[in-house]
Amino acid sequence: MNQAWVQEAERIWTAMGGFDLIHAHDWLVSFAAIDISQKFHCPVIATVHATEKGRWRNGHLPDQLARSIDQADQALIAQAWHIIACSRYMVQDLQANFGLEANKITLIPNGVSLAHLPRYDPQTLVEFRAKYALPEQPLIFSVGRLVYEKGQQVLIGAMPQVLERVPEAKLVVAGKGPRRKALQEIIHHLDLEESVQLSGFITDEARDLFFTVADCAAFPSLYEPFGIVALEAMAVGCPVVVSNIGGLAEVVKHRENGIHIYSNNSESTAWGILEILENPQTARQYVAVAQEMVRQDFNWRRIARETKRLYGRVCGEYIIEAV
Repeated sequence: MNQAWVQEAERIWTAMGGFDLIHAHDWLVSFAAIDISQKFHCPVIATVHATEKGRWRNGHLPDQLARSIDQADQALIAQAWHIIACSRYMVQDLQANFGLEANKITLIPNGVSLAHLPRYDPQTLVEFRAKYALPEQPLIFSVGRLVYEKGQQVLIGAMPQVLERVPEAKLVVAGKGPRRKALQEIIHHLDLEESVQLSGFITDEARDLFFTVADCAAFPSLYEPFGIVALEAMAVGCPVVVSNIGGLAEVVKHRENGIHIYSNNSESTAWGILEILENPQTARQYVAVAQEMVRQDFNWRRIARETKRLYGRVCGEYIIEAV
């Protein structure tokens, strides 16, 4: 795939008469970005959304795949003229694991599109919700890749405690990934087949419908450099419960626009969900604060302006260096 990108980039480069810089996102495109940069003597800006060393927080890379990804991380970071990090957490990760100086990193967060927030008629919402829960059932929703670091096992493990106080609660976990079978086994072991559903892959439209009809969105990640999914939920107006780690802890302010829970702790996760379900008026206050924060701090116009400013700075530095 990277080889195909290089060939297409060369064609476009020739047709357009060249470019001033290359912007690469994460290790998956690092091979093409480095090749193009070296061929055309052009600076690279790299947005690093996560690192393999950060994902394995004990510093141990468990297998050859992880070590190969880490090598790709290192190569891209070494080639990059400047790095964009999406959170303070990622700035610290890059400094700690790659020895980067602060002046080589700029924090520019991810964002959500406010111009296309969904607007649904009431009947559509009623019909969609009815597919997953009865009208009187509080609906808890989570979406993400079914991998260990997203913490779905922690969320499912919290449900027995949630059901003790809210017996009619229903949890829907959306997404696909290698952990599906293991999660289904946890559901069976805890006798939660009537209360927990793994819905599989869903479209963006279905995700937004869930955020609109759910009473709570829960994201108990064990590792989360940013947490765009929490922003998406907040923008639509769904109360959020998130782990107090990484970028999630920066986006969600505890008891201001959502609830923090301890990472990898089902008891704490149950407490956070119950805080939302049992205090709907407070939850609505969190939503109002959250939506205003998204509008002010995480809109694409602001993010584009900051990115454009960095583009100009890097181009200027590269010209001076070349001279």
